[in-house]
Amino acid sequence: MRRACFLTLLFLLAMLQYTPPTEAQILPDVEITCTPTEMEIDVSPLSDRTTVTECRAENPTIFVEDVIIQINAGGLSYSSPGEITVNGGSSTDFWVSFRGDASMEPQNLSVTLSYRVDTANGVQCITCTSKQITMSIAVDEFTATRNGTNATEETSMWSGSKLGEYFFFLNGFIIFPIIILALVGIAYAIVRRNNGAVGRA
Repeated sequence: MRRACFLTLLFLLAMLQYTPPTEAQILPDVEITCTPTEMEIDVSPLSDRTTVTECRAENPTIFVEDVIIQINAGGLSYSSPGEITVNGGSSTDFWVSFRGDASMEPQNLSVTLSYRVDTANGVQCITCTSKQITMSIAVDEFTATRNGTNATEETSMWSGSKLGEYFFFLNGFIIFPIIILALVGIAYAIVRRNNGAVGRA
């Protein structure tokens, strides 16, 4: 009887001395980080109008967790997994891309990535709460350029500089002297013809 009481006492003392290292190792949990969280989108016609952030989900527990991901893109189109699986004690990488529209005005947008552990080892997690990452995306002002000048400043071929360019050069040849010589030749031919007509008269 004394021996049984002694063993029971030892067992209780051992239980009292045991404390879990951290709560995260007992309850389902996940942490997601994304890099970068500040991005830019170029909406010019020659660009793909997209930007990408790389995210990592880390699972500090012993459970296999299914994590739900939701994106609020602030009006941008986006591509992201809706759910990922992260094994216990490991991590899973994924990417989120955002795409702007060609007609977008310059602006700064705030986007959010919300995530929550849905199941742990296939069991619905009723204690898991949603977490959130806030990111910012700057839509750059688009100014189209051509040969280092603003493309909206189109120059008519009939303007002074453009007309001079077409008048003096054609396919790499200087045509102004040729035109002058041609006119002189025509004038000379007309004068000779008129002189001949006068002589016959």
